[in-house]
Amino acid sequence: MASAGIAMLWIPIVVLKRLKNIYVDGVVNGIDIKGFTDDFSTQSKAQTTMASVIMAVNASILAIPGLGTQPATKALCSISFVLSVYCIVVCTMAQHFGYRLRSLDFAVYYLQGKMVSLAILASIPSFLYLTSLAFSIVGFLAGIFATEFRLPLSARIGCGLALVVGTSLTIPLMMAGFGPGLI
Repeated sequence: MASAGIAMLWIPIVVLKRLKNIYVDGVVNGIDIKGFTDDFSTQSKAQTTMASVIMAVNASILAIPGLGTQPATKALCSISFVLSVYCIVVCTMAQHFGYRLRSLDFAVYYLQGKMVSLAILASIPSFLYLTSLAFSIVGFLAGIFATEFRLPLSARIGCGLALVVGTSLTIPLMMAGFGPGLI
């Protein structure tokens, strides 16, 4: 779990390092930006597929008698399920954003003074994917090792928090996809 947390915090740093190689001394390298957007699109498609697999795994975990009835498992797998849905939505928006980023004017807008924002926006799909995966794994482990607690309210609260987190991470990427000036 700690390694997933470190990876989630490291992703924006890696993206920022790559963006600094694309935008040097006020000049955007068109070949490098195309490579970045192609990689971004490929990664978004792969994360959409993995989020769909995680959703299926969560449904399978919840369907196992005894394991899926544990409140902790229900809460964690439900959170993972909601985050997977947001990952799919965000990846779809990220592909649109990547397509828009191929325009040099659009790319220059984000690379001039908004490079950190762009690195964070490009990291949101990976963050949601890794968080969803972590919750799914912890939910499975909680179902195996936890004793039964009857906390249906906690599952609702967890899903509500996942909904808020997913929404707060989706909105900036959606706004950035509409064009310069919104963020």
